[in-house]
Amino acid sequence: MYELLKKADKLTDIGKGKDALEILRKIEDEADYDFLDENGAQIAELLGAAYTIAGNATKAMTAYLAAAGKDEYLRAQRGHLASGFFIMHYLSNIKTEELYGYLSNFEKFFGDIEKFPDVKYSHKKLKIGYLLPKTTKSSLSNFIAPMLTKYNRDEFETCIYAFDEKSDDFTKEIRENSAAYKILEISSYYDAAKIIRDDEIDILTDFTAHGAGADTLSLLAYRPASVQIVGVGFPSVTNLSFVDYVFADDFLTDDKMKDTPLTLKNALCFRPDGNMLKNLRKKKSANITFGVFNNFMKITDDMLLSWKEIIENLPNATLTLQDATIYNERAEYMQSRLKKLNFTERVHVKIASENYLSDMADTDIML
Repeated sequence: MYELLKKADKLTDIGKGKDALEILRKIEDEADYDFLDENGAQIAELLGAAYTIAGNATKAMTAYLAAAGKDEYLRAQRGHLASGFFIMHYLSNIKTEELYGYLSNFEKFFGDIEKFPDVKYSHKKLKIGYLLPKTTKSSLSNFIAPMLTKYNRDEFETCIYAFDEKSDDFTKEIRENSAAYKILEISSYYDAAKIIRDDEIDILTDFTAHGAGADTLSLLAYRPASVQIVGVGFPSVTNLSFVDYVFADDFLTDDKMKDTPLTLKNALCFRPDGNMLKNLRKKKSANITFGVFNNFMKITDDMLLSWKEIIENLPNATLTLQDATIYNERAEYMQSRLKKLNFTERVHVKIASENYLSDMADTDIML
């Protein structure tokens, strides 16, 4: 059984969700009680990963929450829960009160962390720290580039904290525009948080929150900075006491959230890069092409039915659905969902592509 478990782990690493699920179901059916009890958390975590690859948001979320219930270590539990909460935001059948209840309950899983004592600094410039686990170009980078590069150097000093040594042109750009750039070793959250603390950071911004498997939130729990903010690359709320503010606008706030919104006119500031400008639309096509370029797990059946109505009312229109991953299984699952909804004509399902900008340029209206 151990060999099967290792095989399932490797299969999820290479994006073979269906094959991993087959093995994991075999383990659940044939393994004895002691094996399932000892390895239950890992099995559930792998189920979460496999269902994520396959694009089944409900089953992925359920598996990650189950992994948290079976794991005995707080650090691991936080990671499982963060993965589950992130996916939970994709589900249309989760009520706001239920979601916020889950998030508020998350606080107790940081109970092993003792925050640093309050401190006042005497430096002249306001020191801003940014937690950004991966600093290579991504869907997030175009939204945070202005914050990391266009600021007043006379009044502010910035430091970027990454978890990964990988770099590209975006990494180089933000590194050249910051006073310090450090790669944190997060095998010890305390040691990583202490580095931030010793840098005398006044305001620390976390760009990922639940999206980083609770790694960044675990650092925030130590209170390494006087003021701590979450924003941009996360679902919208944390309901955690060690998060002081969330970047928000009128679309990202409600009267049920416990977080204090740091309200901006527009919470997202997008900067197109050179490739995007090169792929600007040059001419209009004769027929209308609608497009959705997003994580398929975020697309609900209600959305698909709405788009179906649009396409059915426009005889010459087509719809392109392009996922944010390269998993063929995601595309297959989406096609099966479309078939159940009797929505297969004039719909093109694709996996992610490096040439997605060209695909977007062929689209008339984004949904």
